[in-house]
Amino acid sequence: DTPSSRRLRTKLAECQQEACDEDEFKLEVAPYFDCDRQGLAKAYRAPLPYLRDGLLFYHKQGHYACGHTSLVCLFKDEECTRRFNADSSGDLIAALRVASGTAVTVDGVAFPIVGASLEEPLVEGELARFVVVASNDSVCVRAERRCSPKRAVADCASKIAFFL
Repeated sequence: DTPSSRRLRTKLAECQQEACDEDEFKLEVAPYFDCDRQGLAKAYRAPLPYLRDGLLFYHKQGHYACGHTSLVCLFKDEECTRRFNADSSGDLIAALRVASGTAVTVDGVAFPIVGASLEEPLVEGELARFVVVASNDSVCVRAERRCSPKRAVADCASKIAFFL
């Protein structure tokens, strides 16, 4: 427990006390757990007042800046999210951005694209849905279809890593 995290929880508790029942939007503090065996078990399985969509890990003593960082990890599997995106055959589905003939995660990990291309070739920078294909000692992806223009970012590498 760091001084800054205690300060943040104190400030959030003050905001909750000042809120009234008529406020349209209420500020709620999400539960947090220590990263030990008991804390992880609670975070993974304990009932929550909202739908769980993965586990978010923060390094307590890191200094953060805007952008991608290895100090934060979002873990998702079929137990702790309803949006794991494994299809009925058990294949993992990932949304990745096309760059230099590879498929790239939001955090910059590139995977070679294998298999038949879509009817129209994917364009540099385009977001597409891929099936993750694990072979002997490598991981590749096969394009399945283009993503909706409403989809803003690609999936993260940890989603693929934890699936394998």
